[in-house]
Amino acid sequence: PDGTKLYVANWYGFTVSVIATATNTVLATIPVGNNPWGISVSPDGTKVLVVSNSEHIGNTVSVINTATNSVSAIITVGTAPYAFGNFISTHIPTGIASYNNNESITLFPNPTTSTFTITSTEKIESVKVYNVLGDVIRNYELGIRNGNSATIDVSSISKGIYFVEIKDDKKNVVNRKVVVQ
Repeated sequence: PDGTKLYVANWYGFTVSVIATATNTVLATIPVGNNPWGISVSPDGTKVLVVSNSEHIGNTVSVINTATNSVSAIITVGTAPYAFGNFISTHIPTGIASYNNNESITLFPNPTTSTFTITSTEKIESVKVYNVLGDVIRNYELGIRNGNSATIDVSSISKGIYFVEIKDDKKNVVNRKVVVQ
């Protein structure tokens, strides 16, 4: 929460890297379960939770103590755990098309202080803005009549990092991060 450290899940390495954001150096590499892909930080910054998904080894949540950069607990969970809420992940559930690297969608300015504009080669149907806890804080049902751009007002929300879900008229879903300053 204080922005001094970044935790990165290393899918094939079965580890989490801890990076000092001031120096861009790796402080620690922490072994966790196989195929880690979802990371969540507790509000007080004392714990990092890491979802690991492996059909052969087991499905777990590793609890990392941020003071020692070590795993303090491993919680065995059900088959194919899915990170949600304030877990940060690029994993998209099966059945939802996602084009996170699609250059035909732009969101600008980013960072912003009041509004941002989304442009797309497809017609934008809806836009949802989520906080880091996964709560929808803005929901815009635009309908395809508004065309290929939308301006979203975020002037009344707190400063921070938010996630924007953009759905087009073909039901494709694109996720973007936006910073409100």
